[in-house]
Amino acid sequence: MSTYPRKYPVTGGGGLDERDHNAIVDRVNGLSVEGITVQSPYSYIVRDNGGFYEAISGTGNLTYGGSSDAGSVDGTDFDAVMNAAVTNGTYIYVKTEGATLTWTTDSIPANRQIESDDWTAFVIQSTNTTTTNVLLGSMTILVNLSIYDKFGVDIGLSPNAPRPVGFHCNAREAANYPFNWPREYFCLNIGEPDVDRPGMAIIQCGIGDGYYAQVYENGACYNAVTTASKGGRGYNCDLYGSGYAFFADGKSGATGKLVYLDNNAAIKSIDIDASVDTSQDIVFTHHAKTAGTMLEFAQDTSVYTGDALKMVMASTFTGQFIKLDRPSGTTKFEVKPDGQIYTAANGITSLNMIDLYQSVSTFTGIGLHMNYGKESGSFSGKFLKCEVNDSPKMEVEADGDTVVHDATKGFILKDRVTSTYYRLKISEGVLGVEEVT
Repeated sequence: MSTYPRKYPVTGGGGLDERDHNAIVDRVNGLSVEGITVQSPYSYIVRDNGGFYEAISGTGNLTYGGSSDAGSVDGTDFDAVMNAAVTNGTYIYVKTEGATLTWTTDSIPANRQIESDDWTAFVIQSTNTTTTNVLLGSMTILVNLSIYDKFGVDIGLSPNAPRPVGFHCNAREAANYPFNWPREYFCLNIGEPDVDRPGMAIIQCGIGDGYYAQVYENGACYNAVTTASKGGRGYNCDLYGSGYAFFADGKSGATGKLVYLDNNAAIKSIDIDASVDTSQDIVFTHHAKTAGTMLEFAQDTSVYTGDALKMVMASTFTGQFIKLDRPSGTTKFEVKPDGQIYTAANGITSLNMIDLYQSVSTFTGIGLHMNYGKESGSFSGKFLKCEVNDSPKMEVEADGDTVVHDATKGFILKDRVTSTYYRLKISEGVLGVEEVT
C-alpha cells in the first residue's frame, strides 16, 4: 500500500500529490493544466463518444473501439469495448454522462475494479437474467453501478430489475456471485471453508460504538442468516473482562421486548452449555418491580402434550431441582433430588400453607391423590402425619389405620342436618361419643 501523498506521473512538471491531482483530474484523461498533463489512475475509461464507444487508456490514448475501431474492436459494440478493457486492464471507469449503458457478461476476471459515475445508468447483466448469475473473480470490486441477474429472481423481485449497489467486493480466493439487494450500499463476500478470518474488522479503542445502526421504521439494525446444513453462528462474542456478551437497554417509553425468539423449527430456543462451574446460569434481578411476573410459561390454543418445565440431572446430582427463598430467608420452598418437596414458612402468621382451590367448572377429579407401592414397589410408611412442635397428633398409616395420639381429644364430627358437633373419643378403653358444646 502506498503512503500519502501519492505521486502521479506527469509530463512537464515535477509531480502532483494526491490532493492536487484529485482537484484537477475530474476523471478525464489527457487534461492539460498550465502545460502539465495528468495521467489518470484508471487503466481505461469507457465512454460513449457521439455514438461510438471508446476505451481510453490512463495516458489518454484511444485503445479500443471508437469510430476507427481501435484495437480491432467494433466501436459500435459496447460489450466488445467493455470486454477488451476488462480483459486488458484492472481498473475500469465507465462514464455514462446521462446515457444508460449495459454490459452483458456472465463472468468478470479476478483482480478487477469496475466503477461508474452513475449507479443506475451503468448496468452489468448476465446473458439470461432469469437463470444465470454474474460471476465475480477473486478480489474483484464493483463500485457505483447496477447488477441485473438471477439473484433478483431469488430474492423475489417482481418483475426482476437491475439492482444498484454502492460497493461490492469478492474478497474470497475463488470466484463468487454478487448477492446484493437493490440499493445496498456495501456488500462483501469473504471467507474460505477452512480459513478463520474476519470479513471486516472494527477496532474500537475508546468508549464509543464499534458499530452503530439506527432504525426509523420497521427494519432491523442487524440481520444474520446461516446456511442450511451448516453449523455457522449468526452472532459470536468472545467475552473478556466484566462486560456483557449481549446488552439490551429498554428505554423509557418502549413498548416492545428486549429479547424475542420466534422459533419455527424443532430446535432449542435457548441452550446454555457451560464447561466450567458457573455460579448462576440465569439470573432475574429487578430493582423496581412491584407487580407482574418475573417468569411465565404460556401456551395458546394448540394441543400441547409436552412438559412446561423439565429438569434432567446426572445421577450424581445432590442439589435442589427448585429452590425459592426470600432474601430474609423466612420463606423457602425446595424440590430435592429424590423428589421430596420441602417448604418452610418461619415468618407466616396467617393464610394457608397449602391452598387447593377450584371454582366455576364442574370438577369430578380428586383433590389430593396418593398412590404408593405401585408395581414392584412397596409402601409401609404413613400417608399423613401431623405434629405440633414435634409432638405427634394424628397419623394415617399405610394400611389405612388412623392414629390419634391424644385420645381425650378424639375426632370432631359434624352433623350436617343439625349442624351439631360431636367428639368421638376413647375413655378408659371405651369408645364413646359426646356432643361438643
